[in-house]
Order: sequence, then structure tokens, then C-alpha cells
Amino acid sequence: VQLGILTMPALCMLVFSAPAGWFADRYGRRPILIVAMIMYALFGAAPLLLSMSNIWAIIATRVAVGLCEAVAMTVTTAMIADYFK
Repeated sequence: VQLGILTMPALCMLVFSAPAGWFADRYGRRPILIVAMIMYALFGAAPLLLSMSNIWAIIATRVAVGLCEAVAMTVTTAMIADYFK
């Protein structure tokens, strides 16, 4: 279970990067990036407020962090490609 806490964000980045790109193309890159960064900060700090006995809640926040990282990496790469030649 502890290994899942460590590797969950990377696994979620692998799974959610393609859908994040699709959503960014469909709904606009900047608003999605702003929401993802706010959620990243909230979910990243959430384990500080959770009890260590509730390990599944911590894993759930790590999944959310991985989703936000996938959105951030995909959208920022697309925005760099848009702005620079």
C-alpha cells in the first residue's frame, strides 16, 4: 500500500495525459490549466489534514494529484508549442 502512495501520481499521469489533451483542445488550455493548478495545491496539501489511519483517503488524494499533474504537463507543453516556434 505504501508503494502505491509513492507511485500513484506517475501512474495517473500515464493514464490521464491523453484525456487531458483532449479536454484542453475542446475547452481551452488556459482555464483548464488554472483549475488544475488550484486543485493541485489543494490535493497536494490534503494529506496534512488526513489521519494516517485512513490510508485510502491519502491514496485518493495522490490519484487527484496525478490527474492534476497530467493536465499541467500536457497543457503547458501544448501552450509552449502554441506560443513559440
